[in-house]
Amino acid sequence: PSATIDEQIQNLLSKKLIIDDIEYAKKTLSNISYYRLVKAYRSTLIDDRNNFKKNVTFEHLVRLYEFDNELRLTLMPILEKIEITLRCRIVNTFCNKYGALGYWNSENFRPDRFSRLKSKMSNNMDSVKDDSPIIRHFTSNKKVPLYAAAEVFTFGTLAQFFYSMKPGDQEEIAKLYYKGDKEYLMSWFMSVGNLRNKCVHFERLYNKGMEKIPKLLPEDTELTSNTKLFRVLSCMRYLCHEYED
Repeated sequence: PSATIDEQIQNLLSKKLIIDDIEYAKKTLSNISYYRLVKAYRSTLIDDRNNFKKNVTFEHLVRLYEFDNELRLTLMPILEKIEITLRCRIVNTFCNKYGALGYWNSENFRPDRFSRLKSKMSNNMDSVKDDSPIIRHFTSNKKVPLYAAAEVFTFGTLAQFFYSMKPGDQEEIAKLYYKGDKEYLMSWFMSVGNLRNKCVHFERLYNKGMEKIPKLLPEDTELTSNTKLFRVLSCMRYLCHEYED
């Protein structure tokens, strides 16, 4: 059942959390839900009896929450650069080979994957056709070229596009990143997309496992047992090395 702010405070006190400023805690819990703040960040602060460890304070929870928020804000510009670069290179590679309208031709893709891709692309463009001047311009005159359409593709659709491309085309793009191994790039693509979605939806990153685990390069095998954020970051560096000084 739902609990009032006062009841939430009493529950935390009963769990041996130190709260020095009750009014501050009440104000915080009126702006950040109990579930988002306490349930999400208590995992490393409680003992095996589900009580808070000795000397743990309410401010500890708040600092973890704020750290996680700063971490997401730090990652977002990096993820943005990775996504924009992937989008550009996929579009350029495809258009140079098949033309700007070739993305509606199933012969330019793996036949078993094109149907799903076509549905995703159509849905993306239909959802923004009334709000996107670019899409509106092209649809009123002729078919939308890929370089315009791709700008309204979701990251999921972009990943599906790459996944649906012919192996040789995937390898051509992968060569721009790491030794032409499309399997690595696809794995990184999916894990970065998963991380991006977590950041966009303000999900916890701190001490949380990732659903999409990236494939590791031979030089990174010491991270095999790591299924959390650091493993994704270790692969991201190969996707954003060009932005380093």
